[in-house]
Amino acid sequence: MRRLRIVLLQDLAVLQPRYPSLPFFAYAPFNGSEWDEFAVAVRSDAAGATEPLSLLVQRALPELSGVLESTREALLQNNQRLTIRLEARLEGIQGGLDSLLQGKVPITFTGHFGAGPAVSLTPRRRRRQPLP
Repeated sequence: MRRLRIVLLQDLAVLQPRYPSLPFFAYAPFNGSEWDEFAVAVRSDAAGATEPLSLLVQRALPELSGVLESTREALLQNNQRLTIRLEARLEGIQGGLDSLLQGKVPITFTGHFGAGPAVSLTPRRRRRQPLP
């Protein structure tokens, strides 16, 4: 957190000439001789610290390489974990299908066909009607 505070103060010192109306500069820490000395020192240091772009890129490459390598490793580990899970599920499905095809799993169908209530298939006895 201390490093962040220093960087923020340095950024504000550099931004103050360009954006003097920022609300930060209305507060006490940014007024007075102590702040002015700090801001001038930061600005002069920043002005003299212009490095060639190629040098900045050379410094960034090892950092980027490390980040890319760790990202690659994380992706490979995640891929391996998912592959193992998928293979286990596939084996379970294949085992179930093998059992089904070999007749080891009984299949029963229940229900009725057609619309409406179930109809009895046993014949009914007819009542005799009296003769007139």
